[in-house]
Amino acid sequence: MAAEPIPISDWLLERYALEELPADKAAEIARRVESDPALAARLQALRDSDREVLAQYPAPQMAERIGRRAASPRRPAWPLPALLAAPALAVAAALLLLVRAPGDLAPTDLAPAVATDEPQTDRVKGLTPRLLAFRMHEGQSEPVYESQPLSAGEVVQLHYVAAGRAFGAIVSIDGGGAVTLHWPERPSRPTQLEPKGQVSLPHAFELDAAPGFERFFLVTAPEPISAERVVEAARALAAGPGARTEPLHLPATWEQSSLCLRKDTK
Repeated sequence: MAAEPIPISDWLLERYALEELPADKAAEIARRVESDPALAARLQALRDSDREVLAQYPAPQMAERIGRRAASPRRPAWPLPALLAAPALAVAAALLLLVRAPGDLAPTDLAPAVATDEPQTDRVKGLTPRLLAFRMHEGQSEPVYESQPLSAGEVVQLHYVAAGRAFGAIVSIDGGGAVTLHWPERPSRPTQLEPKGQVSLPHAFELDAAPGFERFFLVTAPEPISAERVVEAARALAAGPGARTEPLHLPATWEQSSLCLRKDTK
């Protein structure tokens, strides 16, 4: 019996569409697209989405938006330990002491989608939730990819594509074990997402000097989820050896996509 082919993530398919893969890998994906109508439909959906994004966010406009948001005062991030069940005085102290600028994000290496009871009509056909990021480079906005090293001090604007999922949270883990909540802006706030299109977070982020990597998670669900629970799962993962590669320990009906950026702190 022939082995099942390895699934192709949206991130890899998008790199193929952008002609950024090595020739041998691109040829392999081209063969599979020709023989797999479902994969061809996913590729077309990604291309349609990219066209919509470019129409909605032309490069000059995106550069202006990132520059404007980077120049505005940054909101407090929400690293942990335990802000979640802290008394009021501890929370106030955390707000005074804490100003960690959330990290960077790039188009994502998606985890496999998990089946849910949500009707297919509520989703964006052919797409799965994902994260994307843009950085300012020589006055222009450009996409950020996992393979490229980034430096402390770079300004990055994060976007999400919910692909029809109504609720979600975004957290990150860095190489030093710190956890930051990026969406919602406070742990107690609603986790509702804009289900269609590409949505930018309210603030651009400046990368800090934590070593090695910063890994971002987009956790989505058809029903309201607890940002506190997502943060606690990120804390647990950050404390172990699998922070860079393993998924968050969350309900099976909550989908996860993650993006791990390489940080050059030399």
